[in-house]
Amino acid sequence: MPRFKYLLLAAIAINVIVDAGSTRLLAAEPTDSATTRLNDDPYERLNKKLFSFNDSLDRYLMKPVAKGYDVVTPGPVGRGITNFFNNLGEPRVVLNDVLQGKPGQAVSDSVRFLLNSTLGIGGLFDVAKHFGLKRHNEDFGQTLAVWGVKRSSYFVIPVLGPSSVRDSIGELVDFFTYPLIYYHDTGVSSGLYVLRLVNRRANLLNASDILDEAAGDYRYEFVREAYWQNRKNEIYDGNPPLELPYMIEDEPVDGQPEGPP
Repeated sequence: MPRFKYLLLAAIAINVIVDAGSTRLLAAEPTDSATTRLNDDPYERLNKKLFSFNDSLDRYLMKPVAKGYDVVTPGPVGRGITNFFNNLGEPRVVLNDVLQGKPGQAVSDSVRFLLNSTLGIGGLFDVAKHFGLKRHNEDFGQTLAVWGVKRSSYFVIPVLGPSSVRDSIGELVDFFTYPLIYYHDTGVSSGLYVLRLVNRRANLLNASDILDEAAGDYRYEFVREAYWQNRKNEIYDGNPPLELPYMIEDEPVDGQPEGPP
């Protein structure tokens, strides 16, 4: 197996082992209570160090490489490469469609994969969208949430970024649904993994510039909250339940009595 695979598996294992030592393996699904928010990140000191490491790695290596890649891959070429890797992820999406009890979406995504793999020349062209077949994003982390597995504590994985125990387990399962790991030439598959990583980072160049402007001195907190909100949005298919405004615990709402009647 390529070294990247061992890195991914090791990172996930570290995440699981660290969280197993906590007295609270599983917390409630996202709420707006102050207590839950504090308990979301029991490893904050360690996470901030890992975040700083990842941030430096990105600033001095990944971002410059991504910028160079963006220059040498004109729009159509970059879109074709992105489409290719998106198409390789479709089997994962279909599997999780089925596991989440979405048969109609599973059929749609299966047809999408077949069309793009054939008429789209291995996925380089997203011809399925012209047939009205929308691309979905399902993974095993979302499947675990649908099955009732509660959200676990926040943890930053070295190199790979923000995650949680539930999502790390999901990544491990999804990893074995990715076609590249079964390709016989490890040199080619390793090269494609690197290309996928660089292409993904290049697609996020604008987003990272926005992050720099919006987060200011609170990049860690901003990324953490963005991660939770994004995962919640994905779990609820873009329609998360409405949440109550933040309130300090034990502070009465205006117009309500301070104690029980």
